[in-house]
Amino acid sequence: MNVIDTATVVPLQPLADSEDDQLDPHVWLDPTNMIKVTDAVRDKLAAVDPGHAGDYTERAAALTQDLTKLDQSFAAGLKSCQLEDFITTHAAFGYLASRYQLNQIGVSGISPDAEPSPARIAEISDIALEYEITTIFSETLVSPAVAESIADDLGLRTDVLDPVEGITPESRGQDYLAVMDANLAALKKANGCS
Repeated sequence: MNVIDTATVVPLQPLADSEDDQLDPHVWLDPTNMIKVTDAVRDKLAAVDPGHAGDYTERAAALTQDLTKLDQSFAAGLKSCQLEDFITTHAAFGYLASRYQLNQIGVSGISPDAEPSPARIAEISDIALEYEITTIFSETLVSPAVAESIADDLGLRTDVLDPVEGITPESRGQDYLAVMDANLAALKKANGCS
């Protein structure tokens, strides 16, 4: 009964390069979308528990401040990059890429554990060479085998972009803000950002 569907707060966008108009649910990977979600959660909690509305407002304001700083860090950190393109095994970063004028190239699409076809792997290899990609990204919750295989074949690095779908001991941080900071550092390194 007291549920918020984030798709009503931030409309879902079609997944880039999707042949079947699949929608991308990863709205939270754009910090400005998280501000909208924060506002919606604040309002819902205040309506459900009006006695603590002030607490929800105060905490939402603090989180919004942190998310605004995160957005500013991404904007500044990714402003001057040698590369605009990045390859990731899980195409979860469309909102982030759109926000910061990058181009996500997904190996397997939106499903993190889908196996790409040999033709798709060959296509990704060609793209990596054409766009002088330095790094193939995987994520913490899925085997990095596909990323490692492509990277090994091309002499590239691998690294992690975390879609913040579950914090594990292997995560580069124990909350959203820390993991997103790690994602920014990984993108800056891979894309030669100054």
